[in-house]
Amino acid sequence: TFLNGYQAALGLETEVMDNVSVRIEGTYTQAIDTLSINGDATEYTPAHLGASVGVSYRFGAESRGPRIALAPKRSWSGAYVGVLASGQASGTTNGFRELELPTAAEGPVSTIDFAYGAFAGVNMQLGDQWVVSAEGELTKYGADYDYVLDDTQDFASSDYKGQLSVRLGYLVNPDTLIYARAGYGLMHMNPDPLFAATGSEPGYVQTLSAGLGVEAMVTENALLRVEGLYNTAIDEYRFKDDSLVGNTYSAKPTSVEARVGAAFLF
Repeated sequence: TFLNGYQAALGLETEVMDNVSVRIEGTYTQAIDTLSINGDATEYTPAHLGASVGVSYRFGAESRGPRIALAPKRSWSGAYVGVLASGQASGTTNGFRELELPTAAEGPVSTIDFAYGAFAGVNMQLGDQWVVSAEGELTKYGADYDYVLDDTQDFASSDYKGQLSVRLGYLVNPDTLIYARAGYGLMHMNPDPLFAATGSEPGYVQTLSAGLGVEAMVTENALLRVEGLYNTAIDEYRFKDDSLVGNTYSAKPTSVEARVGAAFLF
């Protein structure tokens, strides 16, 4: 069926050649209607967070000349520090293992959260149009993963993560950079305190990330960026409950982020 809803988006678009533009944007979609199944026993009101990249062609426009011929504000080389904010859609397949044996109590869950953080890095411009970067960041958020047998019970949660990334960017004009990024990081996980065994400790899982973005140099020292980022854990967070048999639970989160950031380039 179809549900009524609304969508809001934030993006950045730049002309890369005559009549051809590239855009990246983050979208938030929220249903207004509720979907009911099994009578009214189960109801859903979906929400989605997305990040997209697009290319468009504009008809009938006159040539504006080579993009790279514009006068640059300055070189992109240098260290930078910045802040970021994002919408983050997180999910995981929560595993329940009775005496280490797989059971049917396993399934996907998801949550949408606001995230914020800080980053720092260094750029090196290579020639007229290539920029490579190394960057580190720390992000704070609050993702709760519901227990698969009872969606009122939090199964586990994650509250912050850090990562180191490399970026490879191409200057479509002297002040606009489109880039791809990849990174490695750690995500902090917490067990649910209501049924975790006494002494269960929070832990970290390793993550990999990949993304695309557009960054604009708006003054000699100010940078603005919009990017989409995908994160996935590469190992499981596991803990036992407080039952006599000691059931084992696991979580292996993934997330999609639509992010905006501002930085100062030294």
